[in-house]
Amino acid sequence: MCLIIVDVGMAFLGLFRSALLSNYVKLRRDLLSVDGLINSVASKSEGEINQSLVNKLSSYKAYVGKVGFKGRFFEATIEAETAKSHGRICQMQLPSGKKGTELGDIMVLVDYILDDFVEHKRKIINGSASIIQTKKEKFAKQGLNAAQLYLMTQWPPFQYKGFSGRFDVFPDSFAFYLFVLDPTSPEKEKSSVVSAPMLTRYLGIDKTRLTNSINGKVKFSNPDLLSKQIVGCSLIPLTVGSYLFRALNLALGSPSIEVRRFLREKDFFPLMEEIEDCHLGTQTQKTQMIDDNGKPHDYILSDDEDEYVFAVRLKVILKTIG
Repeated sequence: MCLIIVDVGMAFLGLFRSALLSNYVKLRRDLLSVDGLINSVASKSEGEINQSLVNKLSSYKAYVGKVGFKGRFFEATIEAETAKSHGRICQMQLPSGKKGTELGDIMVLVDYILDDFVEHKRKIINGSASIIQTKKEKFAKQGLNAAQLYLMTQWPPFQYKGFSGRFDVFPDSFAFYLFVLDPTSPEKEKSSVVSAPMLTRYLGIDKTRLTNSINGKVKFSNPDLLSKQIVGCSLIPLTVGSYLFRALNLALGSPSIEVRRFLREKDFFPLMEEIEDCHLGTQTQKTQMIDDNGKPHDYILSDDEDEYVFAVRLKVILKTIG
């Protein structure tokens, strides 16, 4: 039965991609306009940058077009919804004990939703999730929090506001830094999105080094890594607009059911549609745990950090019209 569901899901995935491709130029232009927003708020605090980006995406809506499949016709649209949670600190479970760190700034969820009036159901047939940690250039050059980098590359079991479990994800396409370059930088675009695991490999930082530095920071040996022009490096940073466009096409992100369950259970998106695609991930290992009701004792927010984690959900909806 599961294999049949996967086959149907893959067939509809082709329909979604066909619809997006038919309106490629407009969708790409719309999402790349986000880069101009980052440029305009580059001098603001990290918290204000996150809020501005989420506000911009919350109003995003687009008509994609119509597609046909086996005598049936569908209309494709894109809608966005956003949410936030007060309190952003999670506690990782490490061999040496618990360690508090930021969960991240913005979780980006892309869902391909089939709205089928024949079956009277809205089902998620495919999708992906990723997470962004925003750092302004002046703070990044002082070093990245080692515990945060450990989380974004290893994804060990963690606790967050009563949730206990782990994300079954592929870190290379799940965890990203958004480096906001200095407003006076000669770079045309001020946003630079880099995969956290690729960053550590380029810097030569392994799990052992992160563990040994878990209470400190990891510094850049090459500050030019923050810019988009890295000579002789295969690491190609994206602007935030390019990152979003690739995520919308599922070229970035990890297809994890655990992330969706987390966002649903922690009341980011409690009314999320039924998940049909059974090959997205495995069951979350969850136990009932007590909420810490506050920041962990071993982690204190610094002046450049805010207290919210945002979630952005981009819904590509394929609705039957005949």
